[in-house]
Amino acid sequence: MSLYNYELYIVDTSGNRVAGPLTEALYLEWAIVLSGVGTCYLEINAADWNDAWFNDRLLLQVWRQPRFQASPTLVQSYWLMDYGKRMEASDVAIAWVRGYDMNAVLDWRIVTGAAGSTEAQKTGDACMVMLEYVQEAMLDTYTTAGRALDTAMVFSVVGGTGGPSISYTASRGRLLSVLQGCAGAAITRGTAVRFWVRAIETGGEMRIVTAPLGSDRRAQTPFSPEMGTLYEPAWEYRGGRSATYGYAG
Repeated sequence: MSLYNYELYIVDTSGNRVAGPLTEALYLEWAIVLSGVGTCYLEINAADWNDAWFNDRLLLQVWRQPRFQASPTLVQSYWLMDYGKRMEASDVAIAWVRGYDMNAVLDWRIVTGAAGSTEAQKTGDACMVMLEYVQEAMLDTYTTAGRALDTAMVFSVVGGTGGPSISYTASRGRLLSVLQGCAGAAITRGTAVRFWVRAIETGGEMRIVTAPLGSDRRAQTPFSPEMGTLYEPAWEYRGGRSATYGYAG
């Protein structure tokens, strides 16, 4: 990925910029995962990285093409929770940073209701069941059970309807796993329900929907050099995260 079309900032939970743009980034790989936790990997010259930025109360904001658009797009924010450093052959230190996207906050919360309670046991539209779990586990008791977040962080939930009717029981479970279980129950009833915490500048906005997220562009002009809609395409292969499996018995 060319970093020419991106800008990276380090921000706190309130969206205040701590540092950036990070102009010495060497490589960036990021993923957005529906109903799961996406990651990002950043390589940057270690001399341009401050170890104080590496903590679970700071985020890396990824902005797409802010230099060329009147309204730049905040792709996603990633919690900075892993770090490494290696030496290049030229003795230049490279910092490796890994972050987890905003869906990670769902794994920090716990459904505290006892078995059989209304908090743990729910029936109804899958979207609304998931919405209730989120409201009770994150918004009603935001700084108690599970990992507390800075109260300055803005977090909201946009829940829809139209999901199939499900019954789900959860007690003492991590919120992310509970939501994934509800989504699995919905798909067995014939309708997929997806959830995703979209990054906003001051926190996150969770969406629970049945319709696919994004835009259907199949009827529009495709990207291709032949059509004149794609210029100077480039292909890059990186095998650093490949794995080999062996079985022995």
